[in-house]
Amino acid sequence: MADIEKQVQIAAPIEVVWTALTDLAAIHTWMQDRTAKVDLQPGGSYTFFDGEMMGKFTEIAPPTTLAYTCRVRGWPDAWADSLVRWELAPITPQSTAVYLTHDRLPNAAELEGHIDGWDDYFLNPVTEWCKEQTQE
Repeated sequence: MADIEKQVQIAAPIEVVWTALTDLAAIHTWMQDRTAKVDLQPGGSYTFFDGEMMGKFTEIAPPTTLAYTCRVRGWPDAWADSLVRWELAPITPQSTAVYLTHDRLPNAAELEGHIDGWDDYFLNPVTEWCKEQTQE
């Protein structure tokens, strides 16, 4: 079982949700972070939130699977990178199931801090961005 498991349904086609998670212009918009950087290729790196969150892509299988390592600036070097995995599945042509897991968090405090963070900083903004895209 993952440290954190989240599941949401987004009222948007799978391609729109994939774009939200992988397209730098989309990320800049929903994340409200113009400093975010994404090199979307296996082994490519990313930074979010002015470099507070960073890692490398480990699996990219459009439009269903995105996985990457994750570490927070300030974590001691002795702490291993954590692992994030997104799995997308179409429910209908206009609806997508999103499964998010986050494993290998270094301790209970980091786990606790990330539980709501995934909702507040990723899942809710992605859901809103996707909703806006489908209304245009």
